[in-house]
Amino acid sequence: MLSWGIVVILSMLGTLCSVTLVVCGSMFESSRSSNGFHSLLHIRYYAL
Repeated sequence: MLSWGIVVILSMLGTLCSVTLVVCGSMFESSRSSNGFHSLLHIRYYAL
């Protein structure tokens, strides 16, 4: 029972990390075309 809960928590964390990477990547791509450095600071705030 305990190991199954650990597997579920790890899979949820993995999904959360991948979603965060995708969002940060898309924000970084859009920020490079417009206002790169300022948006990059916002991305770093959201990542923390």
